Amino acid sequence: MNRVFSGTILALALLILLPFPARPGNPISPLGDEKNLIDQISPAPEADGLFELGRFRLQHAAALYKTWLDNKRDEDFSKALVYAHSASELLVDSDEAWLLLGMLRAELKTEPSALAAATDALVRAVESNPANGRAQLVLAQVLMEQGRYWSAIEQFKILIEGSRAMRTGTVLSQLTFCYIADKRIQAGLDYIHSLINTKPQEGTGNQWLEWQLINTAILMKAKGDRKDAIGYLNLMFFYGGKEDANHQRSDGRIKQVKYLLSLWEKGE
Repeated sequence: MNRVFSGTILALALLILLPFPARPGNPISPLGDEKNLIDQISPAPEADGLFELGRFRLQHAAALYKTWLDNKRDEDFSKALVYAHSASELLVDSDEAWLLLGMLRAELKTEPSALAAATDALVRAVESNPANGRAQLVLAQVLMEQGRYWSAIEQFKILIEGSRAMRTGTVLSQLTFCYIADKRIQAGLDYIHSLINTKPQEGTGNQWLEWQLINTAILMKAKGDRKDAIGYLNLMFFYGGKEDANHQRSDGRIKQVKYLLSLWEKGE
């Protein structure tokens, strides 16, 4: 049985064992501290007790998710999903609880309903805390995976405009992909051109500028302007003129540039 199917079935079964808010002796509540809390808040729960229970379940869900990322065991994933679901109900205003639930649901990539549910959870996370950049980034990526490219574009733009830390090659490359997939190539070129004066994260040197050059070239190639695309890639070697050329660089960006040039110069 594959992970997606068995994980979903087990998660549904475990949800039956983990009603809201909790019950004493719950077989899927292995934490001693949690059992003590359940004993204290049942059958008449109070806000403080529910908050503490929610925090425990959020922490336990995060730990199980981390374990699953290491071992890929269905049981760990399903339990993490159950605990995250419960935490989001107990901590309705917690952006971290909704973020974790969204990340877990997004792992079920082959199930459209799971991705839609992931989007809902991530929107709740962003609404709870608009400053949560990680939630905004995961939301944009999930929208991209769903093929909702224009919505993803808008979310990536919010990230870039709102935080220097999000002015990275990963974010800009994913944004470029969305512009191409949505057939809005000129809009992508116009947007990247508008970024020329945006300040990068401190300590990153020319990386932000270089990623703008690379992604501009990729958009130009997608538009059919191969010659201009090659010209933009070559700008990576000539910031201040030929005397400043440095073909000995070996960082990741230059490796990518050399690979693209080797293809494009052959007409591929």
